[in-house]
Amino acid sequence: MKATLSFELPEESVEHLDALHGWEWKAVVSTLCEQLKLYAKHGHNFQDADACIDELRTILHAAIEDRGLFLA
Repeated sequence: MKATLSFELPEESVEHLDALHGWEWKAVVSTLCEQLKLYAKHGHNFQDADACIDELRTILHAAIEDRGLFLA
């Protein structure tokens, strides 16, 4: 089986880049899931939900930046 994606460039350049870097976005999600798994298994020291949200956003943004990705 063969699949072909086509994009009208430059109009669909964002979609094109998302398709090219899909495996990297999968790695970002995997990083976040692993951290959540660790919190569930080993606990955490968050004082409240806001502290947890802030930490998860930091982890998410670091994973995105480490891979040279951008949120459009």
